[in-house]
Amino acid sequence: MANLTIKNIGPVSTVNISLNKVNIIIGPQSSGKSTICKIACYCSWVEKRICINQSFDDFLEDNFFERELVRFHKMEGYLSDESSFEYESDVLKLSYSHKVGKPSFEWKDRYGFKRSKIAYIPSERNLVSAIDNWMEVKFRNNNIRNFMVDWYEARDTYTSSNPLSILDLGVEYYYDENNFGDVVRLKKQEKLIKLTNTSSGLQSIIPLQSVAEYLSSHIYKAEIPVSISELSKNQTLASKIFEDKYQASEITLPQSGESQSIYISAEKDIKWELREVKDSDKFTIQKPNKDDSLKIFQSEEAEQEYQKTIRNFTKIQYTKLFIEEPEQNIFPATQRDLIYYFLELVQRNDLHTLFLTTHSPYIINALNNCLIGYLVQDEIADDEKEDLKSNASWINPQSVSVYEVTDSGSLQNIQTERGTISKHYFNRVMNEILDEYYDMLEFLKPESNEE
Repeated sequence: MANLTIKNIGPVSTVNISLNKVNIIIGPQSSGKSTICKIACYCSWVEKRICINQSFDDFLEDNFFERELVRFHKMEGYLSDESSFEYESDVLKLSYSHKVGKPSFEWKDRYGFKRSKIAYIPSERNLVSAIDNWMEVKFRNNNIRNFMVDWYEARDTYTSSNPLSILDLGVEYYYDENNFGDVVRLKKQEKLIKLTNTSSGLQSIIPLQSVAEYLSSHIYKAEIPVSISELSKNQTLASKIFEDKYQASEITLPQSGESQSIYISAEKDIKWELREVKDSDKFTIQKPNKDDSLKIFQSEEAEQEYQKTIRNFTKIQYTKLFIEEPEQNIFPATQRDLIYYFLELVQRNDLHTLFLTTHSPYIINALNNCLIGYLVQDEIADDEKEDLKSNASWINPQSVSVYEVTDSGSLQNIQTERGTISKHYFNRVMNEILDEYYDMLEFLKPESNEE
């Protein structure tokens, strides 16, 4: 679990949170919810890039670290001399002070990294549904454009014979490359409607669900082609990790009278010779061809550990979803189904994570159902569980963190000791509305036909 501290960035004054499997932040507009989400996403991306490059150098050049944060997440004007943030995971620690101007880094477990797919889904996602020719529009290279790239890749997955069922709404989405483009099919009527002509609710849900489904499930089932450039980078990374971690071009001989086994892993079926160098305490490997690839390990288990490390670095192991306001333009019952969907989705992989910002009391109440369901599941009969919509989405409260933004720009956890959700911002607003209603109700005289 990573820890994130933010000070004096935009509307955020001081925030210190441990990033859980599921993280949800509620609060008014312009209170800092998205700011926290963006910085959490950015730190995850920085960690990924550093680990893949096995170097801090890129982020120490000029103002690259700040420039990338501001560019990608549209944070012009958010930083001041008092701004800073710190991120610490099991892999590395990074600290940034805007006054200093450069970040600092420290390895925690350099080879403990597991590669993730990081997806930031912004509130502006509806653009890809509302604009018919969105591919021809020039957008700045930021999180909106990056989401469009994810959407472009995801939609090829869904075809007429393999459509995506959109929650329980009775519609399917697929991409018709030859004729209609993005279309919605009404299941009952077998009728096709272009996505750009559908309701604002469907235009909001479909890009969100299709990208989330693709990045959290499909990429782990299908063989995604690897470019020659990516393959070359992976090979370079594997060699670098081998050289830096194992330093196995030479093996130290045992003390006199002791025995030592050496495991040879050859990527090609070649002849090799192990010989002792005269007047030396080292073994050397003689290879017939300089291009042959040969790796030396103390044991087969050591080689297996190396191969596992390389897989963690070069193959995507899990997905991190960062989502702004999923409830946009969506009916309350569908908001409920949407959070049930996300909680079910994020539990398909033990490592998947979700960071979500919301204004919706329906999402918070539905989330609470899933927390309570987990706690009482052993008390409910199986046939009764099947009648509960939240059943497939019940989640351990220890895996969920729910916060609200306070007036001072900090975060307050709104969970009870058992992890369920207690009083929060939406309760207070609803009580204020009802109080005003009852204050005026006594003055409302009934109409004659009501007497």
